[in-house]
Amino acid sequence: MRWPCCLLSVLIALATITEARDLKPATLSAYERYVALTGQRLAAERAGAAPFMWIDRQPPATRDALMTRLRRGEVVTERLETMDQGRSITVDGGLIHHWLGTVLMPNVSVDRAVSFVQAYDDYPRVFGPMIQRARVLTHDGDHYVVSMRTSVKKVITVVMDIDYVVDYHRLSPTRTWTTNVATNMYQVDNPGTTAERREQVDRTSGL
Repeated sequence: MRWPCCLLSVLIALATITEARDLKPATLSAYERYVALTGQRLAAERAGAAPFMWIDRQPPATRDALMTRLRRGEVVTERLETMDQGRSITVDGGLIHHWLGTVLMPNVSVDRAVSFVQAYDDYPRVFGPMIQRARVLTHDGDHYVVSMRTSVKKVITVVMDIDYVVDYHRLSPTRTWTTNVATNMYQVDNPGTTAERREQVDRTSGL
């Protein structure tokens, strides 16, 4: 007997600047090329040229092992790389981090999962203390613009203010995909104090 479930994969691609205060045009150009090629591949998968879910594109033995891990409640992560005609894309002055995460949520419908994700005002309560504040700036149907402040501590604490442009697309009653593009990115120094100061991330340390 099969139970209703939601198999959710999250794809993350971002660039890290390796030199402070120096976002080179070549770095941005290479990243935009990477994003464009990744988008082409995703479009082909959504059109049915390849299985919709990453896990279904794996060899049978690998897929079975991954499903066993997911049913145990694990989050499966995988580092990905988009190639340009079989060659790696060189990013002068930067690094591209491209990851995919997959989680299985038994007895959760796609509609319920999407409703949870779209409840942005609840993010500080649900995902705190990493997400310190969140609010919807604009909302029109399946199009959202959301502002969030996040705090991440890895040896040092980095606080960011970022706006996200999020679009939801329903392919079928059981399949939905979204795009989430970060804009207006600021690093925040001395957050919550009278000395709080924001600076655009391409003018900071590159964290």
